[in-house]
Amino acid sequence: MSGITGIILCGGRGRRLGGADKPLLPWCGRTLAARTAERLRPQVSALLISANRNFDEYRLLAPVVADELPPHQGPLAGIAAALRRCATPLALVCPGDAPLVPLDLAERLRAALEAQPADSGPLVAAAHDGERRHPLHCLLRVEAIGALDRHLAAGGRAAHGWLDSMDAVDVQFRGCKAAFRSFNLRQDFEEVPAPATETPP
Repeated sequence: MSGITGIILCGGRGRRLGGADKPLLPWCGRTLAARTAERLRPQVSALLISANRNFDEYRLLAPVVADELPPHQGPLAGIAAALRRCATPLALVCPGDAPLVPLDLAERLRAALEAQPADSGPLVAAAHDGERRHPLHCLLRVEAIGALDRHLAAGGRAAHGWLDSMDAVDVQFRGCKAAFRSFNLRQDFEEVPAPATETPP
């Protein structure tokens, strides 16, 4: 989809997996990051990876952007650094450890965001599975960088809190809870089957 840069967040510590770089762990023959990139690439016109280590491995998938703040300041710091590299008016954010991202995520988030007034509407739309919002599956107007910088400078690190402060639009993906599952534990790699070939509705 033209006018959108995809941002895959791969800068976490992987604490629940012994410090492993989760997006580079294999699942069904490919890394989580590779599977995420595969599902995201048809939805965007460019792709970036936010990472703080293993840059050479990630560069095999897309250009890499490191945090401008000290490492491991949270996903918002990664988003801020990547937004400065965006050459498109919109950015689609997804975690690198959630490889089942919906194939129509960009389309549905964009439709909701652009349905709002261009001059006074919200700058962020986020996926909601009917039970909870997924703040790191979101579409941002690039001009949101100013508000994000201020939030980070004030010590804010929680994605939920920032989206609340931005009056983000929630976009319903009822019945798609599994599509937003993050792989945090070893059992996730064992329990989740490989995705079937899909075509967006």
